[in-house]
Amino acid sequence: LPDRIIDDFAKWIVMGAPDPRVESAPAKKAEHAIDATQLWSLQPLRVVEPPQVDGVLDPIDRFIRGRLRRESLQPADPAPPRVLLRRLYLDLTGLPPTAEQVAAFEVAVASSRRKESPAEQRRLEAIATEAVVDRLLDSPEFGERWARHWLDLSGYADTIGVGRSIPALEAWRYRDYVINAFNSDKPFDEFIRQQIAGDIQVPSAPGVQLGPEPTAEGIVATGFLAIGPWELVGGDKVQLRMDVVDRQVNRVGKAFLGMTFECARCHDHKFDPVSQRDYYALAGLFRSTVTLNGRINGVFSAINQTPLPESTDDLLDRAERVRAYEAELAEETRLRDEANRKADEFKKQITRLSEASSEAADTESEATGDKATTNAELEKQRDAATAAAKKHSDRIAALKYLKHHRTRSLALAVMDGPEPEDSHINIRGNAHQLGELVPRGFPVEIAPKDKPALTRGGSGRVQLAEWLTDPRNPLTARVWVNRVWHHLFGAGLVRTVDNFGFTGEAPSHPELLDYLASEFMKNGWSTKQLVRRIVLSGTWQQSSVNPRVAVDRDPENRLLARADRRRLEAEVIRDSMLLASGQLNRTRGGPSLPVDVPGNLNPGGTGN
Repeated sequence: LPDRIIDDFAKWIVMGAPDPRVESAPAKKAEHAIDATQLWSLQPLRVVEPPQVDGVLDPIDRFIRGRLRRESLQPADPAPPRVLLRRLYLDLTGLPPTAEQVAAFEVAVASSRRKESPAEQRRLEAIATEAVVDRLLDSPEFGERWARHWLDLSGYADTIGVGRSIPALEAWRYRDYVINAFNSDKPFDEFIRQQIAGDIQVPSAPGVQLGPEPTAEGIVATGFLAIGPWELVGGDKVQLRMDVVDRQVNRVGKAFLGMTFECARCHDHKFDPVSQRDYYALAGLFRSTVTLNGRINGVFSAINQTPLPESTDDLLDRAERVRAYEAELAEETRLRDEANRKADEFKKQITRLSEASSEAADTESEATGDKATTNAELEKQRDAATAAAKKHSDRIAALKYLKHHRTRSLALAVMDGPEPEDSHINIRGNAHQLGELVPRGFPVEIAPKDKPALTRGGSGRVQLAEWLTDPRNPLTARVWVNRVWHHLFGAGLVRTVDNFGFTGEAPSHPELLDYLASEFMKNGWSTKQLVRRIVLSGTWQQSSVNPRVAVDRDPENRLLARADRRRLEAEVIRDSMLLASGQLNRTRGGPSLPVDVPGNLNPGGTGN
């Protein structure tokens, strides 16, 4: 472009880039330029009654089939028994049914169809299906299957680091906590409170009683905040600290609220009613929380490890582990020293033989060949002893690295810092360019408006958990119900499961979503009851083929006139093959990393 036109653009940008089609430049936008009243997900949950649909009793089916009838569409027939059973097993346990289980279910359904009354047939088929559902919900595989969904949200792994894998030796405790939470049907609101603030004893205050001491389970639960793909090798610890805080804010926002808070790290959110002040108000809660504590090696930071409370039985068990550890270390030390002693003795013998051979070098002797043979044998024995000494030395180094893992009960967990710290706005997200100091708090535009008051001296995570689980918060129950629907149908009622903002999709059946969210809270935040309710609906049990509806009428199946055929996840494919071949290892719980296998652990290297 000519310089004069470039100069015009420069002046226009300096003016604030006003629209030349209007008479004056627009006024500066308010702090929350996005109108929260226009976003469906931030409106209070509505009390919705299922519509009346002739011949349909199930509440979920009444919502779905009422909509289908308005669109002049018909639902698909029920899935064949074999298909239905396979779908139940894979969705609830991640494992396929055996041939015997399929045959037994088909016999149960076939026997019910010998009855004369169609209503009686349906009743007996429902009883047979309910029995399978209840059995699968009570199986330990249910917790393993559904914990996998949650661990994906939490960023769980058995190693920590981006680009370099550092063993997270205690991470398994959080994995086992999540599995047990789903198997015991821990109320989802309690599940949230433990993961956000399970390590905190609520202090006494006027009108507030001293809370119970943190339990081992509650401390382990905060692995939700502690375990993640942190860049532990970062040399800029000030920036690293804020990067960890950023991931924690994002994790809480997406997992519980379906909100993209990270967009407000550098500026007010462009599409949702979340300001930069809102972001740093939340960031202050996590700046007041210790996540990284100490060093692993050199510039490598370490995740905080918290000793777990122990019962008398726990103490006795740990004393036994300490004895076993010390005995193994002593035995490895003895074997190393013995191997070194033998290697030294062989070296001396080789030296003496070499000296004797040198003295007799000018004298012919019949024993020369015998001496050479002896010398070679000694060198071989020396090398074997040296190799054994190295093997035992490596094992001693590994044992020393594993000392705390073997002899203590530790959890990768967060804890409150000595004093709470409000956060400065980081200009352009740079922790070294600080702007205004923002008091700790919660996003202004997300209900309830009467936010919990922060207690003196605490980080505010207790109050964060209260705010997240407040029944008046319109997001938490909606987001989780939608995730459960997503895992059972392949797509949520809101297909953008992590984004309930303006750039996300609107729900296909908003009344059904609000009905299920309200019922979910009314039923004690029970995930198992929610899953049971959905899989027993006629909508979920439909065939994936519906010849009565042309594909172009609803190509994406948003109206749910049939079931969607879905791809299996890689883990399910792998487990299914192992189950079918009889090689599936069903051992449950405990450490995962094979650190005791020789060669797997290299203590002393950078970052181990």
